[in-house]
Parts: sequence; C-alpha cells; structure tokens
Amino acid sequence: MSSGSVCLPPYCSSFLSRFRRRWLTRDGGTFDCSLQLAEKEHGRGWALGLARYVGDDLQWFRVFSLAWWPKLVVNRPSARRHHHPPPDG
Repeated sequence: MSSGSVCLPPYCSSFLSRFRRRWLTRDGGTFDCSLQLAEKEHGRGWALGLARYVGDDLQWFRVFSLAWWPKLVVNRPSARRHHHPPPDG
C-alpha cells in the first residue's frame, strides 16, 4: 500500500467538506447555527450547524456531514416560540 492511498481519503473528505460549505453559502443568507437535538445534561446534546433561509423555510445542515440535504427544515409561518426561562444574572 503506498503512502498516497493512505493520505487520499482524509484529503478527499476535507475537500468535499469545504466544497459543500461553499455550495451551501453560494446564495448568501447563511449563518452559523448550533441546534439542541436532545435535552441532556447541561452542555450536551448540541450540534454545530449551518442554517440558511430559502423562501419561508429555514434549512439546517450539520457542519460535520457530507449530506447535501438539510437535516431539519422549519417553515417560518408554522414556527412557534416555546416558553423560555428568564436569563440568570
């Protein structure tokens, strides 16, 4: 096995990840957005992501994924705000 074949998979993965992010941000309106996927102990259950608006939809993509489709789509008119506790401090 040559050293080139060992280095190729990480290089391809890095290239695809950067290309995917560039493709997702091509039209603008994209921003970094972490999402709490599960309510676990303090500080756990969060995922890094990238969100963008397309029409009335907010599309959320995981940062560390090679999927071209959003993990979550929220329609703006159907979104509701849940109760939030007052800030501490």
